[in-house]
Amino acid sequence: MLIYGERQIPASEVLKRLDDEQGQLMKLLQGDADYRAAYLASPRFLASVRAYADLLRVEELGVRKATPEELLAEARAYGADRKSRLSPEALLRAQPIEIEVRARLLTQQSAEFTTSELRQHMLRSVPEFFGELQVSWIRVPLVDTKAARALTQEETRAVYDRLDEAATRLQAEEISWKDAVEKYSKDPLTQERDGAVGILKRTMTDRFEEPMLRALFADLGFKAIENEILRGPILGQKWAYLVRIEGFRIDGVPELQRARARVERSLRETLMQEQLAGIRQVIPAQVLAPLVR
Repeated sequence: MLIYGERQIPASEVLKRLDDEQGQLMKLLQGDADYRAAYLASPRFLASVRAYADLLRVEELGVRKATPEELLAEARAYGADRKSRLSPEALLRAQPIEIEVRARLLTQQSAEFTTSELRQHMLRSVPEFFGELQVSWIRVPLVDTKAARALTQEETRAVYDRLDEAATRLQAEEISWKDAVEKYSKDPLTQERDGAVGILKRTMTDRFEEPMLRALFADLGFKAIENEILRGPILGQKWAYLVRIEGFRIDGVPELQRARARVERSLRETLMQEQLAGIRQVIPAQVLAPLVR
């Protein structure tokens, strides 16, 4: 269920928006109670409910609808950002709500940016376009694998608060990184290596969650870091992260023409995320999850 203003929106309303013209999703869910329960409790559906809240906000603000061409263009760019193997048409069918929200907000932006605007954005975080980071992390799942469901909002908040506590203690030097990993991490693979992950690039979206990479590479500037940087807590769809940036390397000379298209896409993403954050503050909504029926 989603609480939006005075409305209590059932899962069925979101499902109808996700379904195709033939109603294949509803037929599948109605024909298999176990699958329906698992689907409604999944991180994927939870993300769709959150996107639906954003869609209601966008509609309340009167943002114009995107044309079919604009929806397909954003699906194509969205897939490229995440190195998806799905066609733009398939992506639009799989994630129609999120892509619609994105397309509608992106249509409000300038058709073109000046070279000065693009260069300024590039210099906000040169490693995003030309570098790689050496990182370690403390990572906690946002999925209860035993119950086969996404965490509830209260459970997610508890995970966030616990990682925030770890960050506070690390910054105050009340605990070492090694001890923090041992105490707070729930990722066995990296926990046994003191949280070491290795090298990350912003383009590794086929291996790592895009929201984490986006937050990790944002606003790193253009100078070499002198001290380690702590980022987080960062909430993805399946994991929550507290990331330690230990250093970065720049590949070649950072020149705008080498990455102009990526810089423009990143600037559009940044502006859209900032707009979304502002809208969410003005028009709150509450997701009650997992949405098991």
